[in-house]
Amino acid sequence: MILPRFRQSSIYNLFMHFARLGLYMLFTLFVQTDLAAQSRTRGPLSTRKHFPTDLLYLSPALENAKINKDRKVHWQINYAQANSFVKSGSVLDILPETGNRLLFDRHLANQLMQRFANADAYFFDLEVKRISVRSEMRLSPKFNLAVELPFMHLGGGFMDGVIEDFHAAFGIPDDERPDFQKNAAQAFLFIGGNFFHKNAADLAGFGPGDVSMHAKYLLRDETRRGPAIAARVAVELPTGSGSKLHGNGKIDWGVGLLASKQIARNALYLSCDVLFPGAWRELSNFDSNSFFVLQLAYERLLGNHVSLLLQANSNSNPFFGRTDSGLSAMSHELTLGAKFDLSRQATLSLALSENYAYFRNSPDLGFQIGLELR
Repeated sequence: MILPRFRQSSIYNLFMHFARLGLYMLFTLFVQTDLAAQSRTRGPLSTRKHFPTDLLYLSPALENAKINKDRKVHWQINYAQANSFVKSGSVLDILPETGNRLLFDRHLANQLMQRFANADAYFFDLEVKRISVRSEMRLSPKFNLAVELPFMHLGGGFMDGVIEDFHAAFGIPDDERPDFQKNAAQAFLFIGGNFFHKNAADLAGFGPGDVSMHAKYLLRDETRRGPAIAARVAVELPTGSGSKLHGNGKIDWGVGLLASKQIARNALYLSCDVLFPGAWRELSNFDSNSFFVLQLAYERLLGNHVSLLLQANSNSNPFFGRTDSGLSAMSHELTLGAKFDLSRQATLSLALSENYAYFRNSPDLGFQIGLELR
């Protein structure tokens, strides 16, 4: 949401230095003052990158390495919404000087492709709404299985105005947002000779995405000195509509490692997954590359019913090494959230996410509401 030139300023660097120092001091204080305290952890937030092309592929969420022993069946329902406005630099070279907010329509997409026939280009101005329902079953003290079904809608949304007002209030540049219509829905990609363009009418409709299945095996339980460690494998089936960007039309799979450790009233979670995507059916001449997702979370227990969470995601993607455009770079997101126990069987979660280190292939801003049932 904040432009690179602002984030690279001396003021921003000084702010980030003190922010990191403050978090380190806060964490140290929490550990030192609560060495004897113990309470039940609630686990990390079930987040993932909600950029339109990333949603086409498998991306397992961060989870506790330990097997849930409270109930044999565990349900999660999450609603997430994220706003993305990204473009390649060549888009600015074909914009007409009208002084009005433009719609990046098929005409401009064709004009860009013809003018830069040998260069990859892209433009995504979308808002993603995603509901995911996950059912997790413990089959043994060390093994569980989970199935997740998402429902998705890609459209204009309402967050463009909110983001522009925030930028205006703090004097932050808008990255050409005001040159384009508010709350429009456009997806354009020209890569390796493949042309792809969808507008609001093409993307309209709320429908199922790709169903994924996950298996987790506990390799090592948590001890006083060491973390719990688990291995997981996941497969995603092509059940979503490729024409509406609900899926890529092929089978994806991945493997990963999880680690988690509680320290008094604090907990740390780590996951690293390697994903092997199938081809994107809409781009017949594009060969998706394998990629990885690294996630880290810190949980602070407040009282007996509340947890605060800070999470960081670093993702490569299927475009890595396949294009010189900004789509191929790693992206980094930061999530701040909380979990509240509504009862012994239900936990509510709230979260806010923003990109913080790379801005050309990740959402500007997103939020999430979740409910866990045990």
